[in-house]
Amino acid sequence: MKGIAQKLLVGTSVLIGTIATSAPVLAASLSNVQMVGTDYGVYGAADAITALTDSDRYSHVELNIADEILSNNNTGFTGNLGSDSIKVEGINQADWDGGLGTQWMADFTAAYPAVANATYGGISIGQIIAGEIQTAIGRSGDPNVAYLAKDDGSGNIEMDLIGHYNVWNAPWVANYSANPIYAPVIAALKAQTPLLQISEIAKVTINGEAQYAYSFSAVNTGVVAGDDGVSHSGRYTVSLAGTVEEDPADVPEPSLILGLMTVGGLFSASKRKSQNA
Repeated sequence: MKGIAQKLLVGTSVLIGTIATSAPVLAASLSNVQMVGTDYGVYGAADAITALTDSDRYSHVELNIADEILSNNNTGFTGNLGSDSIKVEGINQADWDGGLGTQWMADFTAAYPAVANATYGGISIGQIIAGEIQTAIGRSGDPNVAYLAKDDGSGNIEMDLIGHYNVWNAPWVANYSANPIYAPVIAALKAQTPLLQISEIAKVTINGEAQYAYSFSAVNTGVVAGDDGVSHSGRYTVSLAGTVEEDPADVPEPSLILGLMTVGGLFSASKRKSQNA
C-alpha cells in the first residue's frame, strides 16, 4: 500500500507541475460589442464591430464623424473586457469643463513645455491649441478607436487611438501656418520641436467610472487616410485601469482534485492498517 501511495504521490506531483507550467497567459479581448448611435465611420474593416474586435491595430472606428461639436457627441459603443463592462464615446463640454480641460492642459504642458508656454504678440500658443482641442472641430470630439484588450493579471486595459503621427502636418495646423499672424511663431516652434504628437480624446466608462484616454506619444502606423494623405498616421496607446481577473490556473483541475483525494484516501487506509496491525 505504501508503494502504491508513493507512486500516486509522484504522479500527482507531475500532474501539478504540468498544470502549473502549461497554464496560458490570459488576456481579455473586447466582446459583446454594441454600437450606440449611427454617426461613425469605419476604416480598414468591413464593419464597426470587426474593426474593434479584430487583431489589426490599425482598423478602427471614428466616432462622431459627421458632427464633431462637443455638445452633440452621442455616438459610441459598449462591450465587455472580461468581467469589466465598458462604454466608449467622445468627450462633451461637461467633461471638459468638469476638470478634463485643466488636466489635459497640465499634461500637454508637461509633454511639450516649449510649445505650451510659447507666446506671440501676447497670444498664448498653448491656449490656442487647447482651444482647438476643446472645440473638437476635427480634433478630439471624434476619437478614432482601434483596439481594446486587458491584461487579466494586472487589470490594465490597453487602448489604441488612431490620429496624426505629427500634428504639425494636420490640416488645422496648416491653416494657422498659412496665417501671416501666426506663421512666424509656428515656424519657430516647428524648428524647436519638430515632432508634435497629440491624440484625440475618448471617454471610457469602466463599470460606471469614467476615465479619459489620450496620449502625447505615438508610433507610426505606416498608413494614411485617403482623403487628406496625412491623417491616421499615428497610433497612440493608452493604459486604463480595469479589474484583475481570477486566473483559472489558481483553481485546481478536476483531475488534480481526484488525484489528491485518491492519495489522501490511500494514506488514510495505510495508516488504519498500520494501527490495526
